[in-house]
Amino acid sequence: MEFTNSESNDKEAADIATKLLDDIFSTPPSLDIAINKAAKHLPKGFIVNIKIEHEGYCVELEGAGGSCSNVDGGDGIISDINEAICIANGFNG
Repeated sequence: MEFTNSESNDKEAADIATKLLDDIFSTPPSLDIAINKAAKHLPKGFIVNIKIEHEGYCVELEGAGGSCSNVDGGDGIISDINEAICIANGFNG
């Protein structure tokens, strides 16, 4: 099957979008990778804060407008960071 130029561009755009979504939704294997992923995929103006205190921690997402909320990905700090990335990008289903 041969693609026209427009169909080829549409397919290429769809492939890029699929790879981006796969990267955003996949849980990284280490904290270093999770932090690098956040730096890569957080929209401008968003900040992920990790606060550590005696016997606990929390991950917060600061929005571009200054709002701040705790994030719980359900499976530890890496999951929390990944959830913050998803929420910041509008995937908070």
